[in-house]
Amino acid sequence: MPRSLTRNAYTLSHLMARGVLHPGQLLIWQRPRCGERHYALVTPDASLLLYDGSVHRTPSGAAKHLVRRPEDGWFAWATEDGRLLDDLRRTVV
Repeated sequence: MPRSLTRNAYTLSHLMARGVLHPGQLLIWQRPRCGERHYALVTPDASLLLYDGSVHRTPSGAAKHLVRRPEDGWFAWATEDGRLLDDLRRTVV
């Protein structure tokens, strides 16, 4: 992985290549203010498959699809053990 990339330039593909994210892994977005919980599966091509069948190339795209407004998906989605995608991204930088 090129060291010249900034943290924001890393993608789900980078996380998968580094072994910190895996196909079939479940991601959860817990929204405590409204009491909602959303789920996504990581696909083999590093996309997120939502329960409504939609597929999104970025965590933010998946989050925006669900709430119909911009969301930073790196700080929304977490693994089942509670690690945010942004925390995973920090481990590969």
